[in-house]
Amino acid sequence: MPRQLLLGAILSASLMLGAAAPSYAQIAPSDAGISEDDWQLVTEIGELNNALLEYVDDNGEVTLVFTGGNVPDTWVYPDGFTGFSNSDIVLTGEYSQFATNDEVLSIKNDAIDQIKAGGYNAIAEYNADTDVVDVVTKAPASVTDSLVSTYDSKINIVAGDPGISEEDWALITEIGDLNNALTEYVDDNGEVTLVFTGGSVPDTWTYPDGFTGFSDSSIVLTGEYSQFASNDEVSSIESDAMTQIQDAGYGASAVYNPYTDAVDVTTSAPSSVTDSLVATYDSKINFIAGDVAASSGVVKDHAKKETAKEKAAKERAAKKKAAKERAAKKKAAKEKAAKEKAAKEKAAKEKAAKKAKAAKKNAAKKTAAKKTSKKVTKKAAKKVTKKTTTAHKAGTKFVIPLPNSK
Repeated sequence: MPRQLLLGAILSASLMLGAAAPSYAQIAPSDAGISEDDWQLVTEIGELNNALLEYVDDNGEVTLVFTGGNVPDTWVYPDGFTGFSNSDIVLTGEYSQFATNDEVLSIKNDAIDQIKAGGYNAIAEYNADTDVVDVVTKAPASVTDSLVSTYDSKINIVAGDPGISEEDWALITEIGDLNNALTEYVDDNGEVTLVFTGGSVPDTWTYPDGFTGFSDSSIVLTGEYSQFASNDEVSSIESDAMTQIQDAGYGASAVYNPYTDAVDVTTSAPSSVTDSLVATYDSKINFIAGDVAASSGVVKDHAKKETAKEKAAKERAAKKKAAKERAAKKKAAKEKAAKEKAAKEKAAKEKAAKKAKAAKKNAAKKTAAKKTSKKVTKKAAKKVTKKTTTAHKAGTKFVIPLPNSK
């Protein structure tokens, strides 16, 4: 069971505790019958057209969220795109209360920076359900009130554990490495614990060079003794289990579990193969039924072993990297759209200049041409103004045109 509360779980809990429920809720694309390939096309269309976010609501409707001035005059589609494999998919657009994508990013960064300066960690993400930036943190009101005052309805502070930042977790694992901890983990109460085998707790603690504390001042390190006598004993049990099971023709994976203080061995091997291991190691080994490839191995260096928390940190880093790449693509698409728009405006000006020149040559029709031009311009301006006023209202949905479906 993961020890870090995920953002979605925290927000769900806040809704159950009485927070105002959104008018809809996001669901996984697969739950709406949208394939991975089609969803990839949806997100690519979003990126190419500078959408803030793409989501599927609980009615199965695919919506792209756009900030104030970001809906393109001309829609851009992936090369060769003619429609989705699921012809029932219809894209709708929706306006956010935010003026630009950069405004959302700025609020997220400002919230995290201010909370970090106050000695706490935070996660900040745009929430399409409520069209606000949700900030999950343990920081008190004295730290967050200024953010609410500054951003008003554009920010929502959610009381919860945002987990440990990548930087702080890197320091925790380094402290574990330097002091020969078996592993590091976060318990059900959010407490950071270093596990030590019998004789491995240092007389003098060692810290990374220049370390003076964590960016989140609420982090407290605790130590916990394992039932194992040494780190090597854990490695020995893992290796012995792997060898016996693989020699019997079955696959297995073995890893130390800090939550049960035992070696978890996952395998499809029958009890006739595993009973001798249970008899030998008793409470120090735990078998989990499951299919594992015969080539699966075991990590023996526990001071450097990847924990569930480290894995989560890597996943967050990967998401951040993906977000940066996506932002870069969006920026490129925006620049491309801007160039295309500039080219169209230039062509329109040249066309207008030619038209004006031709009008001057025809003195007899000049007055009529002016009246007609003025009438058409007024009519078009009214139409555009009306459309813009309606479309740019936050929450207003509109259908996004697509090429013919397959």
